[in-house]
Amino acid sequence: MKSLMKKLERLLELGGIKKDVTFLVISGVAVICSLLKLDPLPFDMAWIAIILCGIPIVLEAVVGLVTAFDIKADVLVSLALIASVIWNFTLNRKFTFKSANNVPKAMAMVLGYYAVFTPLSTIHGNWLAESCGWNEYLVTILNMLLNFVTEYLFDTFVVFRGSMDTNDLAKKEEQK
Repeated sequence: MKSLMKKLERLLELGGIKKDVTFLVISGVAVICSLLKLDPLPFDMAWIAIILCGIPIVLEAVVGLVTAFDIKADVLVSLALIASVIWNFTLNRKFTFKSANNVPKAMAMVLGYYAVFTPLSTIHGNWLAESCGWNEYLVTILNMLLNFVTEYLFDTFVVFRGSMDTNDLAKKEEQK
């Protein structure tokens, strides 16, 4: 297991900051293409951003946990983001916004939010925890609050704008 983690760690370190910036730019272009419905590939272009930006953060967190039981801001931010995505998209779409919006389009928009929020919150969280000496749990709570508020606003004014109260649940409530 440690051998696999060492190989994974070396793979994640390849390219350094240049790789990270390149992945971020490619991801941004992919999200824009997805939003504009430019689909030259047989799958939604937003998946490129998920793979290039999201997976490395989660993998670094896993490597840190497995190799050194190292719980840093990356691990906690990754857990917070995964929980937030599950809650904010899946449950909010059905119960909070009661939207019958096009799921792939809505997911691509939420992905665009995370393509910006994830790198910024990770960089900011690491800076607060490592450079400023903030408690990592406090940093995680701050990131969760920022994520909660900003994603709710993004969902309200961008993702589900014009499609709120359009799903079956909303129609049943309206009939009562």
